[in-house]
Amino acid sequence: MADARAASYSARRNGAVIALQVRLGKMGERQLRRWFRRVLAYAAAYRQEWGHVVIENGHRHQLYLDRVNEYWSQRQRVGDVTKRVA
Repeated sequence: MADARAASYSARRNGAVIALQVRLGKMGERQLRRWFRRVLAYAAAYRQEWGHVVIENGHRHQLYLDRVNEYWSQRQRVGDVTKRVA
């Protein structure tokens, strides 16, 4: 089941990521901060359920990983964090 879900998301991933970016780009800081709180709760529950499997089988959890990536991009956009290069 997880592989089927992953394949389905993979087929529409680019469009889904772009749609999320567009939607978040239209949000003001207040709306984004509410979204940040929702993503933090979602991520905590997801990690509790899946644990290390998220990293080991990233292709099955790409939707989650894309959300987390966009979370950090938006945090950077509002100035909460700065991008650093190692």
